[in-house]
Amino acid sequence: MRYFAQVVEKGNMTKAAEALNVAQPALGLQIRQLEDLLGTPLFDRHSRGVAVTAAGRILYERAKVILQLMEEAENEIQSLTKSKRETLTLGVTPSIMGLIGGDILTTARQEMPKVFLRLVEEPSFLLVEGIARNDVDIALVYDVEDQVNLRSIPLVNEELLLVQRYDASLADREITFGELAKFELVLVHDRDPIRQKVEAEARNRDISLEIAYEVQSLNATLDVIKGSDVVSVMPYGTVAAALERKELSARRIVSPIIQRTLYVSRHARRGRFLNEEAISRFVELLVARFTERLPGCSPV
Repeated sequence: MRYFAQVVEKGNMTKAAEALNVAQPALGLQIRQLEDLLGTPLFDRHSRGVAVTAAGRILYERAKVILQLMEEAENEIQSLTKSKRETLTLGVTPSIMGLIGGDILTTARQEMPKVFLRLVEEPSFLLVEGIARNDVDIALVYDVEDQVNLRSIPLVNEELLLVQRYDASLADREITFGELAKFELVLVHDRDPIRQKVEAEARNRDISLEIAYEVQSLNATLDVIKGSDVVSVMPYGTVAAALERKELSARRIVSPIIQRTLYVSRHARRGRFLNEEAISRFVELLVARFTERLPGCSPV
């Protein structure tokens, strides 16, 4: 049933097999056996993947309930072993880690004594993939409103900033989005949501941006900015330490303001934790401490 649900969510046998870490022929065989058992096709096959049939849609809705009940039953059975602590794998982005990394661990110990915390730091898109594979239980991620396999709650809107080498005269000086065309930019790969957001706005305004460097390393990006006239568009949390040390300057971007939205997300089929109340309180405290330290944010 889990294999079937994954194929529905991915819409593609190859992607579903990768997410499940099984061979595609084995996955295809499982689906065909399920169709034979039910006596009806569950998918229409085409060159771009698969589309769920009406019968498949009915089964999928039931499968989600069954899988959630199975997970809850497993958690309850495991709770019979009193000495075993529940494990929570929490995913956060580098900018969140940069602002409250230390608080995450101390707050976990205070608020969740019966929970073992496993902390993962990755970009949002990798955390979303981790949730889909059940490698991550809960994640604080950005701009995931269109992810069908997630149950996500929007928390705050966060402004993105122009980051450049330190210049005291730039303090509190805003820059319009159109003025980005005057600079050489260093950005990360094209899967990065911030880059996608910046490039989409530039296309909408018919603005040509000059991307001088594409750099995967945060430390390398910051070093390039510190030693040249190259700039970047980044979140505050990523550069907070460098701003405090006066190694970099950050300026608000206006006309328009470029924002991203922070969500707390878990898998759509994820059941309740054994320590659901404590875990929810823990996440609420983390978000509160993050927003306290984040300038230019507003509740959704």
